[in-house]
Amino acid sequence: MKNQKKDAYWFPHYSNTRNEPLIAAMRMKLGVEGYGVYIMILEMMRDADEYKLNSTYEVIAYTLHLPNHDLVRKVIEDFGLFEFENDTIIICKRLAKLMSGYDQTIINSQISGYRSALVRYRGYEKNELRKYSNAEIIKIYTEEFSEDALEEPNFDKDFIKSLKDSSNKESIIDDSISQKRKKIKIK
Repeated sequence: MKNQKKDAYWFPHYSNTRNEPLIAAMRMKLGVEGYGVYIMILEMMRDADEYKLNSTYEVIAYTLHLPNHDLVRKVIEDFGLFEFENDTIIICKRLAKLMSGYDQTIINSQISGYRSALVRYRGYEKNELRKYSNAEIIKIYTEEFSEDALEEPNFDKDFIKSLKDSSNKESIIDDSISQKRKKIKIK
């Protein structure tokens, strides 16, 4: 559930990474060039699905503008920084662990936003929404804000504005909300 526009360039990176034993061992053998390749591989993984690279050393070297793939192979194989899945997919458990916490934060923020939108624009009560799971909130939000719901005049901004002078505006809005809730069937 990545948002390419907002977080494509960010991943957790501790300021003391260079001093970790495995990284220090790599730096001793390969210098800062090896460290740079390590970080760039992590960046590639960050942008990949499930933070896994399905690529050859040659392709990674080409992507990083390196003259040969030997440095990439050494960084990936020789220091225990990466592992393999099915002999072809390169993974970094540390990155996956760091990103899972970040991804969960993003999901929680989205669910919170869905709850707020339901309260603000569809008249739900906060306490009413607390009893639903995240999956149920997503279902309610999706149904409430589907294209059909947005096309209904009851939720059109211009229609709402035209109700400003109407003495009956609250009952019209309340009726449309209760009609929408009848359409939703939560299991």
